[in-house]
Amino acid sequence: MPSALPRRRQEALQRSLAGDPIAVICRERGGAKSWLSKWKHRYQVTEPAWFQEHARRPETTPTKTPDALEAEIVRLRHT
Repeated sequence: MPSALPRRRQEALQRSLAGDPIAVICRERGGAKSWLSKWKHRYQVTEPAWFQEHARRPETTPTKTPDALEAEIVRLRHT
């Protein structure tokens, strides 16, 4: 059984697909139109777990200081 937030997303999307006005759904659910649009888009691309939250953390950090350089800086600061 889905928790409250995913269930809220599913119910809002079901109402939207049934033809209820987006503005009414969002007002009743306390969300913005962009909130419902995001979940509707994820549903339309047929993600199996479309109603689950996605991580926002980037997969990589290209500007991160290399580990070897970071270790050398730390070593120098301790001397």
